[in-house]
Amino acid sequence: MGNTDWNSILIGKAAEESYNHFFNEQKHWFDVYIPERKKKAINKNKYHIFDSEKVKQIRNTLDAIDTIFKVIRLNGAYVVYKKCKEILRRKIEFGKKQHHLGLIQESDNKIKTVWNIIKKEVTKPVIATNTNLSADKLNDFFANVGEKVNTSLGSQMSDKAMQLLEKSLPKTDLTFTLHTTSAFENSNIISRMK
Repeated sequence: MGNTDWNSILIGKAAEESYNHFFNEQKHWFDVYIPERKKKAINKNKYHIFDSEKVKQIRNTLDAIDTIFKVIRLNGAYVVYKKCKEILRRKIEFGKKQHHLGLIQESDNKIKTVWNIIKKEVTKPVIATNTNLSADKLNDFFANVGEKVNTSLGSQMSDKAMQLLEKSLPKTDLTFTLHTTSAFENSNIISRMK
């Protein structure tokens, strides 16, 4: 493989088309087994208070106190955690008020802006969750994706890019296959990651 002229293989659209076709096939089977979940769109410019150094410092303190409380189980740590959490809550509320006040002062139609703020704060969007999603479907996807991609790609992998590879690679390296795995193997791999 060291003598392979990879630039001649990568030039042109044949390699890109092969990769895109392979990627789209893999994505198709992923979408079949694991349906898309809809999430709420987040406005990054909504509240700048979350980016302030003071709030970051309070959050880091909260994390540290929470870790101490989980390890040692001291009542004093729990009291400090509650107080720190209340301070963070007040800082965030103050930041929201300042942000809303700025929006109202900058707007031409102040009444409409006030009602839009009220509507945003009162109505909480619901994130749609798919109840059909299960661990068995996830395991089936990882267990069967190799076989399904191999069978669906079939002879389409023998395009221009594959022909160029065949010329420069030994016969043992010609095939690209994904092997099937069992749900048990997937469970073992996932349990070792924890």
